[in-house]
Amino acid sequence: MVFSSKRLALYLGLAVLLSVVSATHFRFGTIQWQQTPNPTSAKSTGRDVTFTITSAWRKTFFNGGNFNVGATETEGTTFFYPNANSLVAGTVFNMLVNTVNNVSDWFIATQTIYSTYATDGTYIATFGSCCRISTLINNPNGWFRVTAQVLIVNGASFRSIQSQVVPIVNAGQNQQLSFRVGVITYQNEFLGYRLATAVEAAGAGFNYNQINGLTLDFNTGLITWTPTTLGFQSLQVIVMGYTAQPSANAQTVNLQTYVAVDFLIDVVPPTQKQCKRFCSNLGALCFADTDCFNCIENGAPSLRTPYCVLNTPPFFTGLTFNGAALNLVGANNGSATTIDVTAPFGVGLTLTATAADNNTEDFVTVVSSVIPSGALATLTPNANPATLTITWTPQAAQVGTVICFTATDSLQHSTVGLLCVRINLINGVLAASRTGLTYAVAGQQTSVSIQDAPSRTISMTITGAGTTATAVVTPIAGTTSNSGLTSNYTGTYNVAGTSTSLVTQAGFYALQISDVTTGIDAIRPRPLAFSLQVVPAQTSPPQTVIYQQGSSGLSGGVSGSTLSFLLQARDAFGNNQIGQVIDNFTMTTTFTGTVTQFNFQHVGNGVWNVSYLVPVSTTTGTYLISVYYSNTTASNILVNTYTANVLTNSFFISTVPASPLSFAAGSAIAFTIVVPVQSDGSQGLKNFNVTVNGAAATVALTNATSGQPAYYAVTATAVTLASTYFSGVLITAAGLNGNNPGVVNLDLIITPSTASGPNSVLGGSFVDLVAGSPVTLTVQLKDVFGNVVTNGQDVVTYAYSIANSAISLSGNAVFANGLYSFQVSSQMAGVLTLTVSIAPSAANNNVGSAVALSPYTLRVVPAAFSFSQSGASGTYSTTAGTPQLLTLTSFDQFRNERNIDPDVFNTTFTMSLGGNQFISGSSNVVQIPNTGMYSISYQSNTTGSWNLNIAVLKVENQAAGVQTFVSFANVPITVAPGAINPANAKVFGSGLAGGTEGSNALILMQSRDNFNNVVPGASGGLYIVQVVNPSGVSNYYAARYCFPGAASCPLNSSIDITLTQAQAQVAALNTTDQFATLSAEEMLSIGAGFWKINYPVPLRSATAGNNFSISVFYGNLSEFQSGDTAAVILARNSTVRVAGPIQAAASAATTTGTATADNWGVVALGVGSGAVVLSAIGYAGWRLQRYRPKYKQEKARADAAEQMLQDIADEVDVVPGGRDWDAVGAATVTLNPLHPASTMKSEDIKRLQQIHDPQSAMHDTSRGAVRKEFAPKMMGRVEASGSISSEKLGSEYRGAL
Repeated sequence: MVFSSKRLALYLGLAVLLSVVSATHFRFGTIQWQQTPNPTSAKSTGRDVTFTITSAWRKTFFNGGNFNVGATETEGTTFFYPNANSLVAGTVFNMLVNTVNNVSDWFIATQTIYSTYATDGTYIATFGSCCRISTLINNPNGWFRVTAQVLIVNGASFRSIQSQVVPIVNAGQNQQLSFRVGVITYQNEFLGYRLATAVEAAGAGFNYNQINGLTLDFNTGLITWTPTTLGFQSLQVIVMGYTAQPSANAQTVNLQTYVAVDFLIDVVPPTQKQCKRFCSNLGALCFADTDCFNCIENGAPSLRTPYCVLNTPPFFTGLTFNGAALNLVGANNGSATTIDVTAPFGVGLTLTATAADNNTEDFVTVVSSVIPSGALATLTPNANPATLTITWTPQAAQVGTVICFTATDSLQHSTVGLLCVRINLINGVLAASRTGLTYAVAGQQTSVSIQDAPSRTISMTITGAGTTATAVVTPIAGTTSNSGLTSNYTGTYNVAGTSTSLVTQAGFYALQISDVTTGIDAIRPRPLAFSLQVVPAQTSPPQTVIYQQGSSGLSGGVSGSTLSFLLQARDAFGNNQIGQVIDNFTMTTTFTGTVTQFNFQHVGNGVWNVSYLVPVSTTTGTYLISVYYSNTTASNILVNTYTANVLTNSFFISTVPASPLSFAAGSAIAFTIVVPVQSDGSQGLKNFNVTVNGAAATVALTNATSGQPAYYAVTATAVTLASTYFSGVLITAAGLNGNNPGVVNLDLIITPSTASGPNSVLGGSFVDLVAGSPVTLTVQLKDVFGNVVTNGQDVVTYAYSIANSAISLSGNAVFANGLYSFQVSSQMAGVLTLTVSIAPSAANNNVGSAVALSPYTLRVVPAAFSFSQSGASGTYSTTAGTPQLLTLTSFDQFRNERNIDPDVFNTTFTMSLGGNQFISGSSNVVQIPNTGMYSISYQSNTTGSWNLNIAVLKVENQAAGVQTFVSFANVPITVAPGAINPANAKVFGSGLAGGTEGSNALILMQSRDNFNNVVPGASGGLYIVQVVNPSGVSNYYAARYCFPGAASCPLNSSIDITLTQAQAQVAALNTTDQFATLSAEEMLSIGAGFWKINYPVPLRSATAGNNFSISVFYGNLSEFQSGDTAAVILARNSTVRVAGPIQAAASAATTTGTATADNWGVVALGVGSGAVVLSAIGYAGWRLQRYRPKYKQEKARADAAEQMLQDIADEVDVVPGGRDWDAVGAATVTLNPLHPASTMKSEDIKRLQQIHDPQSAMHDTSRGAVRKEFAPKMMGRVEASGSISSEKLGSEYRGAL
């Protein structure tokens, strides 16, 4: 975040006090105070205050986190100021570490600061700096400010409210969070609660955003919020103390003090899968155990399986106080529980909090908020469950406290909500009442009531104003309670005749009542302490003080002039009155018998002022001043009289140099008073008293020549603070300007001296300069006394460079409006070193004076996310069911890796089905810690061409609560089939029903993976077809593979598995089958690739019949060896049956002993037991030549019909029971005249029809035989949803589709 120099100046001047770069490490802060004598000073002023500042910070920012409880750490850019209206001489943070949370990387520290206020009043104590953490949702990189309202009354003994929470309160996303901050009061105030304003939480001129949707109840302090967005948000609560019951509509009425408590709320997912503690990528998001790796236990590789599990936050399982269990209801449900316990002083107590995590692999660490002085915290490290035990023996000087607990697991998940314990310290049975405990009149006898155990010795002392009075305490007979536990006593002070009990000086006292009984076994109750205010008694005229201040009201003046003087009303004990109530004062002047009366006016705090006219006279003389006192019971009591002079002439003066007098800071002050010639020649006889800035000056007459003006030389001590001192020079002398004494006030101007580099200040934004964005820095020059030099006569130079680069720039700063300014800019991220100096000039001879702490080290962070520079790289393909990774690198426009303030991405992984239909795969994106790179995983079970869309969150909309993702990359991804799963293989083709004996029948096979995707390519597989003839003899045939879209099938159609692989490959190379020779079934399947075999249909048996069986096996071709038989291959574990046995039938052939084959067909006849031999049978050449023209004509018709069928396949919807040839796109093809069916009898034709069409209802004999591949009923019906109904698919074509 970048602020202009003007906005920085608005932060109450804090910016000019910062001289080093701040960082985002502030977590928590609150201020407590007590008005009590300063223990480090020998003399109490009555307005001494002890401040205790509790704050929390990122641990690794300080010394790399290498420290423990008890260490002292310094935060050099944060200062504490007891008065926000006077931001000078701030106290830097030197903190004593009290509590450490190594898992969540924060620590709590305390600091005690003593301060003294000059006057009574209400003050705002404050500390603040920059910056809040950069990942905040509501106030990223914002300034922080913590305040407390302090009430100062001279001599009082006040103590502020105490409020505590843990630095980071966890909340679950979309779960209601409800809790109260822990509060203890020591003055029994009425409490009110509100959210801090932007000025209170950040400073004037700085933005501060409340948490959207969070509410805070004014009367109860209940915080309620249901967060929807993950991440950190800051919250500052103001706890106010009132003297009467407050109203939310009038929050300033009766307000006495307040304290602020500033902390963080972290919204986390309720659960998410993460790698556990044994793996090197501990805490990484995962969706399978394989995403976790490099697992280590006890310094050695772990033998356990990597562990990816749904992570849950820890929760509190127990809380005990002195061994007794406390009720934890509400502590683990997103709410807050504050439990009250009581404990006596001087007795040790033990408080133990226990937390556990359902993820057994997680360690749990329990930590607390700040613990009281003298307490000891002991935790169990590396445990689940884990405990934190606090032991403490409260001392008499201590008061109650609030301790809050949180627990964090080893993946930095913390408990949700807040668990606090409020320890109230009790003082036994000792008690006191009545007004005299807190209010009394000086010297007036006053009594209080005391309760204690019977027969006790009680001491009552009143300490203040440098003395201690001892009251008289006497038991009241007959007041012992029925239980015998208590009895009443009376304590009286200002008892006549007992000087030791007198309290006569007005002011605030510490009244203490103590049980001082000796010889008893029980611990005496803690003493009672009260703040006692003693007010003045009735005004006593003899004690009243009359005085003149800056006037000659009591000594007289020029005739007819107006004079004044004052008086301070006091009581008989010399106490100044603090009000006028019943008092009244008058005065008279008596001159030549004439008495004139004038009335006093009450100024305040018992001070009265009167103005009167000097009696008119033409000659010098005297007059009498008389002062009188009156009240409701007495009037005109003479206080005092004075004799004053009436003057009739006066003189006037001038100075050299003339007024106003101007001098440089630190230089000697010297000027001359000039008195003109007087008519009586008295110009050299004047007696001047001169003070310069309140200090007496030396006056010496330097020229007293008669008849000439007199000159008086004045010298005074140098003044170092540059300013215009109105009436800074005071000259008095009798008769000056017609008064006695007369007064002349001259203004004194002190200008800054020469600018000093070490005392000057560099201002502007030091927080994470953004690459490519110029930042304006300012230099405010000051002299050695700290005065701001604004004459613009100096030359300020600057130079900066970027580490590990050639970037180096320098120049002169430009002066305007009292500041020197220049811009710093770098397109390269990294460490920037800046040097600022005052160059030699005519106005300054401080050669090369470096400004403040120059050189400075700043950080240049990457600019905003760049669509054009960022991108993903890696592997753009995978196999079905296998996750794959890409690496996304986030750059700004200057190619700086955005490793700070991570971007937010989401991904979608889809494949188009045409039109607006898509299917989706899975994808996820996870940041690689401490880099600008992100790991993107994607996975799909379906093969095809996919698209991985990557979108980035628009940061500019986040502040408004709107999350808009913008697509910036579309990555094409190819998902290929996985390994072949024989169990999913598809077997189809007309050959499964049989065929004409001796002819070739077609069987097609497609390999599928685990997700039923077609696996193209031979992949080292081997399909073996077993044909068992009607007599039970088996023959084996090996299929060959046809690639998608290929013009031929590169493997031999049938191989003799007794041959070597080399021989089989030679045979394959000699295959010259053309694409055009494929059958219609083959052409329908060629788009996905398939295996093919044309096996010879067994001959029918006169005894065994015409039925035979078909089985299909899948084996591993790489295991094939020369000489293998079918039995050997089928016996291997790698060979599995994928179809069959399927019952088929052989029909009669026209010519006995003749087998037919198409161009692809190769028949393997069985010889021996399961052996396979290679043979081929073709059509007769003369028959092909004779009938070839008619065959080509029929073949062309078949091709056209098949093409039409393919075009309209998606529109076919055959009505159940209908006739296939009536469907749109059905085709009828007459048989080739050479086909044996042309010469068959009618019953043979029907048998052939049944082989090709098992339904036998497709056609009748008058329409001719219809080839199976043209029957549209076997195609799938396209449903309205666009999906293909598998129920409508024929077994032959389901694999092809």
